[in-house]
Amino acid sequence: MSLHSGLNFLPRRNRLPLLQAGALSAVLMLVVMAGIAFRSSGLQTAALSDAVASPSISSSASNRVSARPKAISENPVVSAALGKESDSVKYYERETGKAFSVNLHTLKTGILSDVRLPGFIRSYWLPYSDKVVSEFQDPAGISYRSFDYTTKETTTIGSDITALAVSPDGRQVAYIKPTKEASALFISDSDGANPRSVMTTRAQEARLDWPVKSALAMASRRPDRAGTDLSVVGLDGTLTMLMSNRENLEFAWSPDGTRLLYSYFTPEQGVSLWYHEIASDVDVPLGIATSAAKCAWHHAAFIITCGVPAKSSLGRDVPAERSATVDDIVTLNIDTGEQSRLYGGTSTTLVGVIEPMVSTSENYFVFTNVFDRKLYVFPL
Repeated sequence: MSLHSGLNFLPRRNRLPLLQAGALSAVLMLVVMAGIAFRSSGLQTAALSDAVASPSISSSASNRVSARPKAISENPVVSAALGKESDSVKYYERETGKAFSVNLHTLKTGILSDVRLPGFIRSYWLPYSDKVVSEFQDPAGISYRSFDYTTKETTTIGSDITALAVSPDGRQVAYIKPTKEASALFISDSDGANPRSVMTTRAQEARLDWPVKSALAMASRRPDRAGTDLSVVGLDGTLTMLMSNRENLEFAWSPDGTRLLYSYFTPEQGVSLWYHEIASDVDVPLGIATSAAKCAWHHAAFIITCGVPAKSSLGRDVPAERSATVDDIVTLNIDTGEQSRLYGGTSTTLVGVIEPMVSTSENYFVFTNVFDRKLYVFPL
């Protein structure tokens, strides 16, 4: 079963009706007051022994501990993404907004754009195309613009946008904008045309992801507690709560949307890594003390490669993109529990994994190094 079937992939007990203005906060508060437990407050958790073998660091000769991550950008980067060509990565230079691509086999770098972009913050690459949606700091505030590298056309999507996500096919974008009384979630064409309102919400600090064509994911916080809620939003506005009040919550959907990798903090365990099986509605601890933001799915939705803090642990309130831990590089087969340490982090070679990805051939692990913000590649 997959998210591609819409929100029917989740149990009926967790479905919420279409929310109108202000209803999200009210509905959630009523549920809490009534003492009704969402799935996230009593996770259907599989014991590790029931789901996967207990993970342990493999010491087999196949571990490429002699290989080292290599910087493949001259300067700090932002918004790195897989390119259209096999085993290529494209990225922006953080300080200038110039765009580049690099071939992971040859490490040859090409220039996509040598134009400096004043006020550039970051871009969202549209899959299967040479289009981007970019965020800029303008004199009047934050604005979002669509740009086509083929036609060189620029269109303005809007301003005052607080969160944005791109559809899996790259044809649409979803974004949140404040209204007089709350905020509204919109979906439009990737260039901003044909916008329509999907739902309104009072959720704060919302983040959007678009794991499959039929549903969005929204992480948000409430002012009365420290944790983050994670919900699935149907394209008709139907809201489904996946988990609630998770401190320091980070997550990453598998490429096919059937599994969710997530991490959160508890005082007893610190930051722990889990995965959620959509079809079976089961949550499984993976026995790794790292953030989901340091992990990348392989194309087969059962293998992940992660940066794992070698000595220090992740802090309670430090976002993953600012956690400067020296990391090992570890690969885990979720189905079997087999785990291999491919690289051992050292204090002389400072490698801290953020914004990771696995190349199209699965031969390379690519990430931004938190210590110098350059793009790095590591052979798998």
